[in-house]
Amino acid sequence: MNRTQIYLTEAQAAALDARAKALGRTRSDLIREAVDAWLDKPMPKTGAALLAALEKIGPLKLEGFEESRKAMWRDYEAALTAKVSTTPARRKRR
Repeated sequence: MNRTQIYLTEAQAAALDARAKALGRTRSDLIREAVDAWLDKPMPKTGAALLAALEKIGPLKLEGFEESRKAMWRDYEAALTAKVSTTPARRKRR
């Protein structure tokens, strides 16, 4: 086994200790069990799967996202075009 140190909040440590005592197990044993459970979950493989997983957590504000993204790029391209057209030509050095 590898030794690993982590930081827990006081509330997390207290809750973990209480659970360990109630179950007659050690804090480390419960942490290893939690890590195993988390590692056993499949990772989302696509953006759609990730969004579906996030939606289970809480409502997402994605309405109008695509329009906002397109508008941002239009503004960015317009700013680049304006900068290029207003930049004075440089003289060649002799």
